[in-house]
Amino acid sequence: MGGGIDRISTLPDVLLCHILSYVPSKTAVATSILSNRWRNIWHSVPAIDLDDSLYLHIGDYHPFANVAYALMLRLHATQPILTFRLKCQSSLSCAPWDLNLWIDTAIQHCVETMELSLPLTVKLPSTALTSAKLVSLTLRGLTVDNVRSVSLPALKFLHLNDGVRFTESRYLEMLLSGCPILEDLRIGQLEAWHFVTEFNLPNLIKADVMSVSVPIAKFYNVKFLSICVADFPTTPECTFHNLIRMRLLVTCSCKWHLLVGLLKYCPKLQFLSIIVNTTVISTIDSEFVCSSELLVPECVSTRLSVCVLEGLWSRKDIRFASYIMFNASVLRIMVIRSASFLNIDAKFKMLRNHYKDSNFKIELNR
Repeated sequence: MGGGIDRISTLPDVLLCHILSYVPSKTAVATSILSNRWRNIWHSVPAIDLDDSLYLHIGDYHPFANVAYALMLRLHATQPILTFRLKCQSSLSCAPWDLNLWIDTAIQHCVETMELSLPLTVKLPSTALTSAKLVSLTLRGLTVDNVRSVSLPALKFLHLNDGVRFTESRYLEMLLSGCPILEDLRIGQLEAWHFVTEFNLPNLIKADVMSVSVPIAKFYNVKFLSICVADFPTTPECTFHNLIRMRLLVTCSCKWHLLVGLLKYCPKLQFLSIIVNTTVISTIDSEFVCSSELLVPECVSTRLSVCVLEGLWSRKDIRFASYIMFNASVLRIMVIRSASFLNIDAKFKMLRNHYKDSNFKIELNR
């Protein structure tokens, strides 16, 4: 082992810097003691990754702040920071004046990817929402308040992970409206429920918005959609020409005939997942009648290959599953997960007439 060849050190600087950009900055700096070859490599790493958990055990936040400032001060005026990650478990590690300066510095150095994971008591600096170069923004656990303007003309990826708090729904609308070319939107479990309508994202390809209330027509151009449905529209305002994968969390009256109407506006849909929220089961009106007069949507008859139905509880829900299996000519997989109190024998009875001659795989479970 001792006489082995150090092949890593023979790699070009640009590749070594790329490798070090995926580790915490503290680790990248530590490589400077390996040899003369490594002494100054970390200076050129186009990423800053700060995590105060590496310092909390000493009970003092000053060393963390000192390291952050040391990393910022070593930057040349034209040296880019392609990635800036900041994770703080303690609000003492990111005082407002420190946080503002660190984010300002990253933006001045043309940061493209920014990931901020901060305590809920910490407010997002307004400068984080005005960057001409930022392409990807991930937020977790902080508070968004007093938003005056948002300008993120290059942002393509916006992920609002669990714990983010918007003090007003309009601040979330302002954030979305300030990202004109956004392609990927993910909104996790926010600290409060929000209903947002005032935004337009024509370039959006993927949207996962299960924890906010948004009119489904706002996502008219997406290919992949996961959304919480407060109510099925009687007549959608648009046709979802690009939609191929849809997940619906149904928290309202589950009117299957309206869902079938919605599917008529999704001509290319291949994957459909429906989760019925059984916590509102006492108010669910799941009337559904399989009738020859009920037209079969194009996507069901010619495109749908995977269907997942979760939380089924009534015979009328079962009828809808039967409707899908009977009419989906290219169906490959059918998954049925019933509510825990539903007798599973009812599902087998429903499937008895279809399973023997079907070409698709059926999964039954609770």
